[in-house]
Amino acid sequence: MTSPKKGKENVFYEYGEKGGDEISINAPLNMAQKAIEQLAKNEHKNRTRSGYSGTVDGWAIPLVQHGDTIDLKDPNYPDQHRDGRYLVESVKIVLNETDGFKRQSKLSYKLSK
Repeated sequence: MTSPKKGKENVFYEYGEKGGDEISINAPLNMAQKAIEQLAKNEHKNRTRSGYSGTVDGWAIPLVQHGDTIDLKDPNYPDQHRDGRYLVESVKIVLNETDGFKRQSKLSYKLSK
């Protein structure tokens, strides 16, 4: 995260895990170092996920539409850190001879545990 300073060197701050995705954000002019740090931490928190991402395949029933929620539980994780209620961002309907009628629900944010 970078904030330009008039007549001085830019204020710069990095935050996150090594090896993760990198994004660059230009902050407003003349932001204080502590404000930049807080902004970077908030941005990191909003962009990281503690659960599932991608799509979940289902059949014609139950009906799922964008804006619905899906409760997911995974017995492969005894600590249940991925279990929870997820918002459905979009639904793609696939109809073919192999799979029949299938709904691919794209997950958005984890709403609750």
